Amino acid sequence: MTGQLAVLCYHRVLPDADRTGDGWPYFSRGTAVSLSSFSRQVEQLVQHVTLVDEAAVSAWADGRTELDAPSAWITFDDGYADVVEHAAPVLAAVDAAASVFVSTCTLATPPRALPADRWYSALARARRRRGTLVVGGHRWVFDLNLPDDRARLVDGPERRRCLRAPEEERDAILATLGEALDAPAEPSRRLYLLTEELRGLVRRDWSIGAHGATHRPFPVLDPPALTAELDQVDQVFARHGFPRPAALAYPDAAWSEGAEGIVATHGYRLGLLLGNQVTPRQPLRICRFVVPDEPRWVEQTLLPALGRRG
Repeated sequence: MTGQLAVLCYHRVLPDADRTGDGWPYFSRGTAVSLSSFSRQVEQLVQHVTLVDEAAVSAWADGRTELDAPSAWITFDDGYADVVEHAAPVLAAVDAAASVFVSTCTLATPPRALPADRWYSALARARRRRGTLVVGGHRWVFDLNLPDDRARLVDGPERRRCLRAPEEERDAILATLGEALDAPAEPSRRLYLLTEELRGLVRRDWSIGAHGATHRPFPVLDPPALTAELDQVDQVFARHGFPRPAALAYPDAAWSEGAEGIVATHGYRLGLLLGNQVTPRQPLRICRFVVPDEPRWVEQTLLPALGRRG
């Protein structure tokens, strides 16, 4: 009997105190797990499943090999510096590696912050709790003290429009948000992995994958623009001395048939989505579990999905 594969998607791993600090928008959105939760999850993973790497997943997805046991591949999106600060030491302690997917704009000098991070920076440092936000001609009066308004600011239609917008409109929306909250829509400290930190991960058997050049969702780009994005990724990887990426995590997990075709033509062997299920054997549609900030998630959710008991 062959094993099933679960691919795990993390973004940020932050100290527990950050749940109520600057990291609160990420915890609220579900793109941060606490260090204590992550440590417990890794402990359970190494006890109950086989941890595999990108090469093993690629061989399995292509049908060249089978998995002998229930397996998991750990991935991190966006290339946050806390991967090195907090996640990598936990994995090194159990002799495990993972994969990190970076948007190449974060490797620029100075790095260009991803739109979601600029949005969350304003939320985390808001000096004004009540205000008016006008996006796309729609006027919304908000109050950050109200749970529904707080949740909408974390992941509502205004933020989603910002992430999909062309650069000029996106910057205008972020400026409007900053004014409404009386807070800068720019990170106050370094958020992303440096080139040398990425090289250090590679020396520890991690792999580096692509996550677009600007993090714009692929379906909103026309074919020439998407091809230019992928070409830019190749150029930046080469400039920093990294191998041409063979795996790609679709920015914002946004997929379309047309985008997949261009990704395939460009030579990618793996394309990663989100789906919270054991992944089918479709190389350019690899489903991933978005791992929550829940220390018992492996026992309660992942192992049953893999047909295992904790």
